[in-house]
Amino acid sequence: MLSNFLRKILSLLSFWSLNDLRSIKSRDEKILKIIEKKLNSIHFNKKHLKKTHNIFNKKILNLLKNRKLTNFLRENFIQKMFFVHNRLFILKELLELKKDKNWILYKKLIEEDNVGNPVRYFLYPKSSGNRINHVYHLSVLTKEFNINLKKLNNVFEFGGGYGCMARIFSKINKRTVFTCFDTSIVNLLQYYYLKQNNLDVGFSKKNKFHLISNIKKINTRYSNSLFIANWSLSETPINFRKKFIKSIKNSKLILISFQENFENINNLKYFKNLKKNLEKKFEIKIIKNEFYKGNFFKNQKSLLSSTPSIWPTRGWVTSGFGFRKSPFTGLREKHEGWDIAARAGSKVRATADGEVVVEGREYGYGNMVEVDHGYGVMTRYGHNSKHLVKVGDRVKRGQVIALVGNTGRSTGPHVHYEVLLHGVPVSPKNYILED
Repeated sequence: MLSNFLRKILSLLSFWSLNDLRSIKSRDEKILKIIEKKLNSIHFNKKHLKKTHNIFNKKILNLLKNRKLTNFLRENFIQKMFFVHNRLFILKELLELKKDKNWILYKKLIEEDNVGNPVRYFLYPKSSGNRINHVYHLSVLTKEFNINLKKLNNVFEFGGGYGCMARIFSKINKRTVFTCFDTSIVNLLQYYYLKQNNLDVGFSKKNKFHLISNIKKINTRYSNSLFIANWSLSETPINFRKKFIKSIKNSKLILISFQENFENINNLKYFKNLKKNLEKKFEIKIIKNEFYKGNFFKNQKSLLSSTPSIWPTRGWVTSGFGFRKSPFTGLREKHEGWDIAARAGSKVRATADGEVVVEGREYGYGNMVEVDHGYGVMTRYGHNSKHLVKVGDRVKRGQVIALVGNTGRSTGPHVHYEVLLHGVPVSPKNYILED
């Protein structure tokens, strides 16, 4: 994949910053033997994971079985999921940390370890992009709510990556008790990373860094100083998230970072609803990270899939875009879309990926569906006989969303199809690539 190749090229920017792995290799054997014993009794519950994470956990399992952990942070699939390295937005986050009144603390926290052979940040080799990014998230929480991180006695992290946040808290307050919930497979990777850093980590409540994969063992009556979910909650099935609402409510502070969409989940909508549910107890702010612009290749792919490019239905254009003589009044009027004549009951398809924002009867349009594709692009499908989607549904290009009808101001069965760019109707001709 091109994105994997780019990630490899970017890591070469740090070719001159090498990690000393000698002490790590000397401790490997003892830790790997403990992991091997755990692997024999491991229970992996697939139903709580999305497809992306099922595949990822299988790859982690192979890494553990093959005892290839010395350089695990150099693995492409781990970097893709867990480890941000040489990206320019990290520099902006670093500069914000340097300007902060707590820079002395943050400077200590971003100092990177050698465990896993991490890619050092090419513009600040004492740290890594991932470590800077994690500390930056904590700095936002501190600044927005005037928090003293050193006073947090117990922290619960939902999905702890490879253990980066737990390691950061070991530097903040040596008395902090840190619980990390994750799959049993990822827990073993966390065990390796934290044990190599000489921390009291294990699978018992007696350990200061307690790794847990069984949701039934979580004490929801116990009040945490801080609940953290760094992207993890936004990558989890909606039904499974419900099991952690009680843990969230019982926490004094919450730090959740999320991506707006993951697979078929609209996370922005989900977390806005969660905000409403929690506002009686918490002061909540949803803050956009202005520095992070996402994955370039993923964004280009998203832009392409969100751009209308196919016919909404097969038929004949009986009225084009622009000025025409009204079939009802005989007067000159502007027609803001195409009328595509087709047999009643024919399929009407979404012309690009997006979210249904209007579904119902609208004046003039009759039964109408409106889809928001993002990037300022929207499409409308009017005069339908039946709708097969509802408001809030995510749709894919080519998905059937309605059936051709004759509702509203109409002279016969057809689809009135509009494309709007930043609210302004444009000719659909420019958005149909098919013959």
